[in-house]
Amino acid sequence: MSDLLCKVCGQPHTPTEYDEGVCPDCWAAASDQIYVEVAMERAAQDRQWGGPEHDDAHRERDWEDILHKHAYRLVDCLGEASPDYRQRLIKIAALAVAAIQAHDRQKEISDVQEEA
Repeated sequence: MSDLLCKVCGQPHTPTEYDEGVCPDCWAAASDQIYVEVAMERAAQDRQWGGPEHDDAHRERDWEDILHKHAYRLVDCLGEASPDYRQRLIKIAALAVAAIQAHDRQKEISDVQEEA
């Protein structure tokens, strides 16, 4: 078998019968399929938007607005789930991860600046 690129981290790996295109390191970090889907969506968002540099430009209020905009699309005006309800939830979960990562990076920078 030849090496394939991991769907999550993009690194080459030798596929196994059960890995579904995800390298062992990523699979171990996200052993439940839902977490793998969120991780894959998160990686796609990073590729689309430019990763931490882009995310770190957002503040808490920005993240609230982004998450609210996506959550608003989950149901229609009659309260019916959108046809892509599950995929929208995966996107929202990945956006929440991005917000947490950006928050943690900002906190780390603030902590270092306070120590100086």
